Amino acid sequence: MDRQAVQDAAAALRELPFPPSPDDPDLGDWIMDLLEADTYYAGLAQSALSGARFERPPERSLVELAVWLDELRVATPGDEAILEGCRAYFAALSALHEALRL
Repeated sequence: MDRQAVQDAAAALRELPFPPSPDDPDLGDWIMDLLEADTYYAGLAQSALSGARFERPPERSLVELAVWLDELRVATPGDEAILEGCRAYFAALSALHEALRL
């Protein structure tokens, strides 16, 4: 594991606001799953950076979220802005995932 890469990826993720609640129920469900993944990876990063033993995340752990995100369509401009924020947040979370796998 590249400690600096994990620190950088975790810092980049912390700089982004977590997506707010949308009107679209499907996007809301996706954000709830994102919250679970975010919590999981934050814990892994903290464990890794503190020197504790941790299991590297499985390669496919974010695949379902990525596929679902690619399929999401929303109807309002407000939800479109939230969806764009979700894409940015997911990209940062994916970068943390990769840093933890190195």
